Order: sequence, then structure tokens, then C-alpha cells
Amino acid sequence: MAEPPPLTWTSATEHGRLRHFCDRCSRDHLRSMEAKLDSEWW
Repeated sequence: MAEPPPLTWTSATEHGRLRHFCDRCSRDHLRSMEAKLDSEWW
């Protein structure tokens, strides 16, 4: 079984698939994540 991601990472479900984003990506793209834009957009 894989280890869970660090607590500073964020997760999102896109097209039925769970995705994890590192803390750097989470900070850089916070507004896009809050707007629920797909990660392909940003």
C-alpha cells in the first residue's frame, strides 16, 4: 500500500480520478483550484 501524501499537499477529484498536488503547486495555483478549474487549464 502506498504512503499517504504529506499533510501540506492538496487533493482533488478530476474526472472521477483522485489527484494530489505538492505544496508548491498548491500555493502557485490556489485560485484556480478554488475556482474548480481542471489542472490541465492551469
